[in-house]
Amino acid sequence: MASSEVGHNKNVANFKSLYQILEEMGELYNPVNAAIQLTNLKPLRTVLDQVIEEFNDKYPLYKNAVAERETATAPLSKLTTRVINAFRASSVTASDIENAESMARVIRGFSKPKKTDIENDSTENISTSRMSYDNRVANFEAMLSYLSTHGGYNPNEQDISIVPLRDLCLLLKGLNEKVNKTTNELVTARTARNNVLYKEATGVVNLVPIVKKYLLSLGDSGKPYYKLVVRLKFTNLR
Repeated sequence: MASSEVGHNKNVANFKSLYQILEEMGELYNPVNAAIQLTNLKPLRTVLDQVIEEFNDKYPLYKNAVAERETATAPLSKLTTRVINAFRASSVTASDIENAESMARVIRGFSKPKKTDIENDSTENISTSRMSYDNRVANFEAMLSYLSTHGGYNPNEQDISIVPLRDLCLLLKGLNEKVNKTTNELVTARTARNNVLYKEATGVVNLVPIVKKYLLSLGDSGKPYYKLVVRLKFTNLR
């Protein structure tokens, strides 16, 4: 698990500890600020458990989908080269070969996007990575459609004939859609978690300093509890 994920979970654990300390104070903890009253902090514990669980459930689904896609697309460049060489050796014109090679260059020239960090990347970076894979699969499909219109392309090698290549294309499209779906779900889960933890004014991490100030306002009676609370470290990871 990435360090940032551990940090989010640590913030949640420390908030639960903070709540227990405040609960132990009994009637001594009686702030006028509704945002840090126990009646309003209590529901946050349940919500935090829900959003953390949701994110932790979605994360491995996303990682597995990405790994499946990487495995399936790894041989695509070499396979495309074989297809084009077979097309060159077929009964087709120089113009046909040039058109097919143009499509193949796009597929083989695919520059693998920088690894997407779901925890820290912007939506724009995630969308750029998605578009790169979408375009590659679309270009592979377009090349197959072009080849299929030429009766001269009919290799004896089964794995580079049109039918299995189309099956591969369908597989790649399915895996790509799976990655896109799990990415969307994970980004939604991340947003929900981050809003509860870090949203300005209402986020748990932003409420902690207010709680500390209130405890200091209690003077000597609040000092033992304040000392316990300041040991709990909260980090804004948004």
